[in-house]
Amino acid sequence: MRSTLFIIIFFFSLMPDLYSKEDITREFRGLKFSKVLINGPFDVQLIRSDEERVQITASHRFMRSFSLDSRGDQIILDFDEKNWSANKGSIEIYYKELE
Repeated sequence: MRSTLFIIIFFFSLMPDLYSKEDITREFRGLKFSKVLINGPFDVQLIRSDEERVQITASHRFMRSFSLDSRGDQIILDFDEKNWSANKGSIEIYYKELE
């Protein structure tokens, strides 16, 4: 009985994150890139800067389906289409130089 009650309370404690309408922001620093590949429903801003970094703002649900990968001089922003959402993520890409 106690373990069942604990599991129920645990799942209810997760619900605000699962259904939250509030956006969160994640920042990726220390990236080295001159090429960007984008695959997904993103609103993207390219911003010339003296620092290379990526900042994404989106819902918790959207963030779970988002990935950023670095391969050589290229970064890849991808979205898992199986978890499609009508919400778009907002991405700011700060770059020194792009090819």
